[in-house]
Amino acid sequence: MSDFRPSVAVRVGVLTVTLAPTSGVTRVDFDCVIDQTDLGDVVGIEVLDLEQQLAGGRAPVPPSDGFPGWSYDKEIDAFYVRVADGRGQVQKAGSGTAYLDQEGQLSVLEVRVML
Repeated sequence: MSDFRPSVAVRVGVLTVTLAPTSGVTRVDFDCVIDQTDLGDVVGIEVLDLEQQLAGGRAPVPPSDGFPGWSYDKEIDAFYVRVADGRGQVQKAGSGTAYLDQEGQLSVLEVRVML
């Protein structure tokens, strides 16, 4: 069994969400919606048309608890990752880079955020 735990970090205006261990990484740029509190804290990232934007890439199985947590709605092809507690009262258009493993599973998201 792996000791890997999903993680969230912010460095130099980039929010990095590590969802799964990485290996044989492919980079893909994507557009997203950034959910923030009224104070500007990022609470979540939504990627619409995930499979289309990631050229068939797919979300990993979500953890059962804690942050980050995520969900994927295959019916509407929408991926949401929750990175902190709070209400996302403000939504802003964003963009980032996704890293996919050799099987096309999403491993890491990097999203530019204004702090």
